[in-house]
Amino acid sequence: MTLEEAITHCREKALSCSSEQRECALEYVQLMDWLKELKCLRKVVDKKYIEGISALKSAFGEDYDKYFERELRRDLTGMFAEPKSVGELCEIYKNAEIYRR
Repeated sequence: MTLEEAITHCREKALSCSSEQRECALEYVQLMDWLKELKCLRKVVDKKYIEGISALKSAFGEDYDKYFERELRRDLTGMFAEPKSVGELCEIYKNAEIYRR
């Protein structure tokens, strides 16, 4: 189930609750609100992540691939794998400062 499908599911469940199930409906509405908030936060994080990768590529220039091949983990095929989270990206920034000194 995708995030959008989960939001839609919560909306449908909240609307299908009878008047006797008011608490249940309110819980679905609360869950729907949290899911919408998560969706918005993911958009912000994804944007910042992409900006961060672009900034690293700009800062390292031609050394970008050399640095990541040497310093970052390799995937199962031994190929370079870009960072998969904001935390990993922050760690790269910290290591990049040490590398550039």
